[in-house]
Formats: sequence, structure tokens, C-alpha cells
Amino acid sequence: MKGQRVLLDTMVIIEAHRVGCWSSLQNWFKLETVERCIIECASGNKARDGYVPLDTEKLRKEMTVHEVSQPMRTELATKGGSMLGVHDGERDLLSYALTQQPIPLVCCVDKAAIRLAHKLKMLERFIALDEMAHEAGNRKQGYARQYTKAWLAEFKMAVIMGVLR
Repeated sequence: MKGQRVLLDTMVIIEAHRVGCWSSLQNWFKLETVERCIIECASGNKARDGYVPLDTEKLRKEMTVHEVSQPMRTELATKGGSMLGVHDGERDLLSYALTQQPIPLVCCVDKAAIRLAHKLKMLERFIALDEMAHEAGNRKQGYARQYTKAWLAEFKMAVIMGVLR
């Protein structure tokens, strides 16, 4: 998987920095995101316990940041149907992913986005952060559960079986 493109959502970018696997990911994968996710990285509550400060200008230099057009969003809505619960960053991430052939890997922990990915028949493109880090040679521990391969596999199965939580 070395050199493979991976689209990252806001929460994954933050968690990769919190855990300390960001540089390993950069050295192994071609990291990409969308403009909305970069904006979200800079808009958290700085007074919140556990807040992870990110330098968005540095992020722009460390990964490819894509603009998403309204026609891309419209295509997602047309193909995916209801966007209920899908946040702006994840909406744009999936909108961009649909324009790519082949669809890159997607690292995203948003449950609504994962459900939508299933509708779009792109669920197999989703990968967990800890799996990416392990592939990149980083053996760090301490990932929040939703960033693990086990959680993602469990949630994907629930979505496929129609047992939505």
C-alpha cells in the first residue's frame, strides 16, 4: 500500500496528531483531504479538555487539499439519497471520492458517512487509522476505539446487516 492515496476526514487528522503517527502516515501514504476538513481542523473549541491544536498552513503543505464544487455535492446527493446526519466535511470528502477513478482509500469515523458509503457501494474503500499506521510501520498504541480496525469492521458489518446503531 506504500504510496496509496488516502482521503482523511477531520477527526482522523486530529487523532493522527494526538497519537503521534502523522509523520509515519506522511512517509507511507499520499495523504489527501478536502478544504472543508482543513477548515474544521482549525475550528475546534480550544478550551475543551483534550483539544489538539493543528497548524492548518502546515497541514496544507503536508497533504493535498481538494476543493469540492456544488456539482460534486449534487452528484453525491443524487447517488446517495438522504444526507441526514452527514457533516459538511464528510459530505465533501465523499463527494470528492466519487469523482476519482479508482476511488482512493477513505479514513473516516463518522457513522453517517460510513452508512452513506455503503449505499454508494464504496464501503470496501474505508480503512481504519490504526491499520494505516501499522502498515506505515508505526506501532503506537492508544487510539480511541473508533479509529481501530476492530471497530470499523464491527460497524461495517452492522451496516451491511442492517443493524444500525
